[in-house]
Amino acid sequence: MRTRLILTALLCIPFMNAAAHEEEEHAHEAHAAHVHGAAVLNVFTEEDSTVVLELDSPMINFISFEHKPEDEKQITEYNSFLKTLSSGIFSGDSAFRINSEAACFVKGFEHDVEFDDGHGDFELTVTYRCEKIDSLSSIEVNLFKNFPALHSISAQVVTEKLQKGFELKADSHIINLK
Repeated sequence: MRTRLILTALLCIPFMNAAAHEEEEHAHEAHAAHVHGAAVLNVFTEEDSTVVLELDSPMINFISFEHKPEDEKQITEYNSFLKTLSSGIFSGDSAFRINSEAACFVKGFEHDVEFDDGHGDFELTVTYRCEKIDSLSSIEVNLFKNFPALHSISAQVVTEKLQKGFELKADSHIINLK
């Protein structure tokens, strides 16, 4: 009986090491994803003529600090950013412009700001409904002119016809989907 118990314990060690390594790797990926001046944009289509844009970025790309607001100046700046969100810059066509032939309109808009361990992260999801999804040919990403601290966006696109990555910058900010 004792031999069986020891053998069972020894057989579990590789699984415990693999789980610990996976957890460490996940923590490293989360830390590596937080790069000032850079953001990630996922673009995908769904069967019901829906286009979804998911943006993930450090807060410092949108405001001058990335921790929780600590003084009156930072609170004012943070509140101004939140007001910008509610004014429609992200939910209209100011931040993202889909080619007009696709006849898309905003169906949903969600955002989240999290401050953790001295780092602020901004997540945004904008959902569009397109009347002519087959005419979808481009998405213009206009974040660079409104937020100069943002220098690059790594975009991944998955549609029925395309799976491709794009590196967007101020002078090359259009995702061509054809």
